[in-house]
Amino acid sequence: MKGKRRKFGKAIAFCSALSLLFMNRGVVAAMNDLHFIPDKVFDRKIPSFMKPGTMVTFDEMGKAIILSEGRDEIVSLSPKDKEVAETFRYMTDEDLPEIEPGMVVVYDALGAPVVIHQGQDQSLKIKWKEIRLDENKMNKDGLQDNRNTSQPNVTQLQTETGYISWYDGEGKKGAAGVVLNGKSAAHKTIDFYTKVKTTSLENGKSTIVEILDRGPYIQGRILDMVETAFSNIHNTRKGLFKGRIQWPIQN
Repeated sequence: MKGKRRKFGKAIAFCSALSLLFMNRGVVAAMNDLHFIPDKVFDRKIPSFMKPGTMVTFDEMGKAIILSEGRDEIVSLSPKDKEVAETFRYMTDEDLPEIEPGMVVVYDALGAPVVIHQGQDQSLKIKWKEIRLDENKMNKDGLQDNRNTSQPNVTQLQTETGYISWYDGEGKKGAAGVVLNGKSAAHKTIDFYTKVKTTSLENGKSTIVEILDRGPYIQGRILDMVETAFSNIHNTRKGLFKGRIQWPIQN
């Protein structure tokens, strides 16, 4: 009986992920894009790379299903940025999130994975990642909601410097359980709902984003922003810039 309940729960999670796509893009458009990757069952961990713009989910057996096809010409890297991109390294299976039924992953402008829906098991199973949940501060989706948490009067800013890209996430339900807007971003470990100031070290422009997703899962990159947020700093065709992030930023 327990085995049947577990399979049923996985099927529900998988169907829920598909329903998110249908709500965001319409049933007809979603069904036209939906197809299985033939005979491809990934071994516990999400793929470390797919064509930029690809959106994929996983069934209860771990088989990947393409929800939206990616394409190669999303960005046009300069020779200098190409050299930088070639230094990035795919993460090992040990550091990638485990596949959960219904998990949805979007591959960013350079093909790195960003988890926008965590599937049946809401905590990402990553060796170096821990998300502490306070049962008194859970939202309706079972995820911690820090937006109404009182902050101390003095908070020391944390800073990280590295390379930043973008992903197609706006209008989709993010890993934090809310719909992504033009100021959303993904980071591997910063708490959900944290406001982060992002500054380009190439042109000095900055914007403030909110962490609502997890990723990008690739070594050498510190943050992914949704397309609109990235465009506030650089043209999205650039695809990549060196920047500094600072958090938490008070409202």
